[in-house]
Amino acid sequence: MTGPLDLLEREWASACQVLFGRSVGGLLPYKPWLCELSNPVFTRPSMDGGPAVTLAIRNYPPNAQFLPLAQIDFSRREAPIGLNQIKDLDSLAQALRERAVYCGEVVLGSSQEVQGSCNVSDSYYVLESSKIDASKCAAYCTDVRLSERLFGCMMLGAGNECLVRCEQMRQTRRSFEAHNSNTCSDCHYVASCEGCQECLFCFNLHAKSYCIGNQKLERSQYLKTKAHLKEQMADELEAQKRLPSLFELVGKCAGAPPSISADERRSASPPGQSMAGVEEAFARTSQLVLGKPLRGLDHYAQWLERDTYAVRATPSAVSKKPVLRNSYPPQAAMPANRLVRLDESAALGELAGIGEEAARSFDFSKAVSIMGPVAYMCPEKREGQCLNSIDCPINIDSGDCYRCSNSVEDQRCAYSFWPRNSDSVFGCQIVLQSASCLKCYNSVKLQRCFECDSSFSSSDCLFCHNIENCSECMFCFNVKAKRYAIGNVEYPKEEFLRVKKMVLAEVSARLEKDKNLGLSIYSIGSRGKK
Repeated sequence: MTGPLDLLEREWASACQVLFGRSVGGLLPYKPWLCELSNPVFTRPSMDGGPAVTLAIRNYPPNAQFLPLAQIDFSRREAPIGLNQIKDLDSLAQALRERAVYCGEVVLGSSQEVQGSCNVSDSYYVLESSKIDASKCAAYCTDVRLSERLFGCMMLGAGNECLVRCEQMRQTRRSFEAHNSNTCSDCHYVASCEGCQECLFCFNLHAKSYCIGNQKLERSQYLKTKAHLKEQMADELEAQKRLPSLFELVGKCAGAPPSISADERRSASPPGQSMAGVEEAFARTSQLVLGKPLRGLDHYAQWLERDTYAVRATPSAVSKKPVLRNSYPPQAAMPANRLVRLDESAALGELAGIGEEAARSFDFSKAVSIMGPVAYMCPEKREGQCLNSIDCPINIDSGDCYRCSNSVEDQRCAYSFWPRNSDSVFGCQIVLQSASCLKCYNSVKLQRCFECDSSFSSSDCLFCHNIENCSECMFCFNVKAKRYAIGNVEYPKEEFLRVKKMVLAEVSARLEKDKNLGLSIYSIGSRGKK
């Protein structure tokens, strides 16, 4: 194998030396284990008969047509269709179905040495990974930005380095199996920790160091026990080609949870929350996008949650009150019997650890029985100014949001996963710097769009895939700089607007009647029987 593998093999050996004390062999035998949590890329046959196309998004119909980005002809001219014969939305979609080609192996910007990957921009030495931005040396990773030396990681923000099987983190270094933790370093098997260094098998800690099982140790004793644990982990990893996940270990822990008084719990949400702002934004956005306001967000929950990682509730292990998490693979894998709320997490982190003797003699083979008293995980996070955000498990500097997860600097959003720097987006997934959008996915800088996927800098478009710098387009695939286009063909403005009005009227009527819509950008390309 050529490409990035040679360098990644060296980086893997270096990472293992740091994390486990020695090399455990080449990278490739560990691929199945590293992919367990990372939502790995997959392939589909290419419509031109060439090599299989690598894809990152699993919502595409398996029987659709696929091409790699390098084979897309953005200058291809399609024949017009007889718009006068189009009577409704379904007949229009059927007439254009042959033009629906989904694009894979998208590698953009200054990227170099990228292999078997998709949706990669400005990144170097990337192997079988997806949605990687401005990063270096990543193997079997998903949803990563501004980080380097990563193996089997997901959902990483900026400033991470030398991580193995970590997720939902930023500014963390030299760590293994760390989840939902920030600004940590040299941590193994930890969760819901903030600002910690040199911690093993720890949970819900803030600004702690030299801890095992939440128990503080003298530095020399900690390092002695850590060396023993690293040796045990390296031996098992080399022999089995995997180590158990933190989720597996925590899920097997037994014992009643510690008691936390009401005074010890910290309020996770300010009082006086109101749905008025986000409900008004939903009505205004649907008016802008569909031509008619939709009212009552929860009536449309099933439709809005489709094709997104939705928010779900699980009873707290401590209080039985609802704990919120999303259905993103690592979050969904968290053991339900050991989840706690954000306020409970803060209180648990201040309780006693497993005891000094247990920490000093901690044995990896007995981790489940030792760490039980402290092994509780929190999928919730709230940072910065989070004003009037309701049922949002992970919220950072966002306001007037409802049932959004991983919202970062957003306003007036609902039923969306990872909107970032966006305003008034509903039922969307991983949309950045966008506004007034419904049901859009994996896109940047969209305005007033509906059912658009993998698109950039476009406005007033519906049912489009992989478009760039387009406006007023419908059912377009793999085009740039189009206006008043239907099925990749530009039409006179009046003719386009006539058809668009018909389409939007039918979409609005179906949504008002059924609170759902069968057609989506992901279903259009299905070539099976209807």
